[in-house]
Amino acid sequence: MACRRCDDPRCRRSRSQESHERHTRPWCRRAHNAVVRKGPDVSAVNMREVTNGSAHPTMRTILLFVTGAIAIYLITTLTTARPLDINNPFVQEVGNWAVMEHVKQAKDGIKFNKVVRADQNALGLGINYDLIIDASNNDGKDGKYEANVYLRDWADKRTLLAFQPAN
Repeated sequence: MACRRCDDPRCRRSRSQESHERHTRPWCRRAHNAVVRKGPDVSAVNMREVTNGSAHPTMRTILLFVTGAIAIYLITTLTTARPLDINNPFVQEVGNWAVMEHVKQAKDGIKFNKVVRADQNALGLGINYDLIIDASNNDGKDGKYEANVYLRDWADKRTLLAFQPAN
């Protein structure tokens, strides 16, 4: 036998029982609250929607998927390069760090002079710096080098991605 108020077979209340207000079944409580709010002429379709928790679970899934796709797109998309002021002390410091890191790895004795061009790209959770560095080698000859440094904002960690002679 189904419930007299909600016509739900899971309710297990007989039609003759009048103490229906003290239900402990959550689906029955939702259905009865809907009956009180919407009136006694609630259709069976509306009752099923109320007892399932939501009328459109696929809409929630689609919205979650679209929001996630937009967030991934914004995080992983490269923005256009912005030129930086080469007289900025931070830019010069990053250039000097790139040369020193290259010397640690290659042990070729390059000495930093100055940064002659700097571009900045926002990349994921950090910033990518493309630098053209004027440096002198062991023979004392000046040369230009391209350096690519990735700086993570949240960890203050620098990574030298590339260092090579510029064309």
